[in-house]
Amino acid sequence: MTGGNFGFSTQTLNKIEKQGDTAVLKKNEKASIYQLCLNDEISYEGRKLHVQTEDIGVDKAQIVTNVFSGGQVLFSKATEYRDLFGKDDFNKVLVDRVRMQHRTILAGISAGKLKVGP
Repeated sequence: MTGGNFGFSTQTLNKIEKQGDTAVLKKNEKASIYQLCLNDEISYEGRKLHVQTEDIGVDKAQIVTNVFSGGQVLFSKATEYRDLFGKDDFNKVLVDRVRMQHRTILAGISAGKLKVGP
């Protein structure tokens, strides 16, 4: 994947930017591909939580969300996406899945439906 768009279309990058999450596209040197990472800081029951969701690369084909507090992982969820391989809209659907998983975890924490540590 080449260019400043990291393999994602300009439309997809604009969508990421407009939806307000902190999005980071980073290069995975080992896999030589670019990946999407979303980060948010939220407060829950008096604690500051960091929620990070990322595509860990096509070699593992997983979207992983971790919820941290004070450097400790309180919750983790991994979802495979091998079913997307070969699809014409692979990048778009992958970005949508990363975003959906991230927002679902944020909503679950806010609603008190996810246990995020003691």
